[in-house]
Amino acid sequence: MHHACCRAIVIVLFAFPAVASGQILFEFAIADQTVSYVPGLATEFTVSVTIEELSGVVNDTQGFSMGVAHDDVFVVATESNQGPIIAALNSGAGPDFWGDSVTDFGVTLGCVYNLTSLVFLTFPSAEPVLEITYEVQPTLSGGVLSTSLEFSEALSRVPGGPVVINLVTIFPTLSAPTTWNSGTLTLMPSSGVFIRGDCNDDASYDISDGVFLLGKLFPSGAATVPPCDSSCDGNDDGALDIADVVRLLETLFVASTPPLEPPSDCGGDPTPDSLSCDSFAGCE
Repeated sequence: MHHACCRAIVIVLFAFPAVASGQILFEFAIADQTVSYVPGLATEFTVSVTIEELSGVVNDTQGFSMGVAHDDVFVVATESNQGPIIAALNSGAGPDFWGDSVTDFGVTLGCVYNLTSLVFLTFPSAEPVLEITYEVQPTLSGGVLSTSLEFSEALSRVPGGPVVINLVTIFPTLSAPTTWNSGTLTLMPSSGVFIRGDCNDDASYDISDGVFLLGKLFPSGAATVPPCDSSCDGNDDGALDIADVVRLLETLFVASTPPLEPPSDCGGDPTPDSLSCDSFAGCE
């Protein structure tokens, strides 16, 4: 009888969390972000995912799980990393369990701070817990575009596997619900978008472009000024000289000459150099 009584007392002690479950709520959030991209290039950027408790009290957490989905028409996730508060756990060693997975459609994560000791984090204000690096799809043709990074409970680490639930684990055993504040991505084409060969920016690559570049290199009076030096760099060597004039003309009129280097449609320079391209009307 004595042992049975003790077991009953233990069960009572661990059955009730400090705060009723209906009062506990955490917010997972991604801030809206504007990303400058160069059409034709895989422009890289990073977003932070935060957790904040909205309960009106502060509860000890021992871990969390989350899924963040993206539209792979616009962006693709390339890696995920721990936020500062997570990386600092266990005297800088990081969490004992960090299970992240990057797929074509999103990122899933499960994090447990410590597997053998009571290690807690609290979230009285928004704290970055996850950093996700994305690339803008190089297949995007330009223009201002909008997409979203959305919290999801439809993602799994492998196709057909168990889905990951967005929740926070509260000491001792409570799974706390979450509300989601997904982020909007605005993709803005940056300066540096041009068409190689259209040196005079008149929406046509023809013999006048070579002549226009001659006017810059060997002016007889006021020099012509290309609006985008990169568009005149016919051989893509990062310099404007007579070799570019020759290449612009030969590509048009000499059958054995290969096409100009990209971009042949509005895009960025695939080989960055010191040439400027502050504006290019043909791609605006």
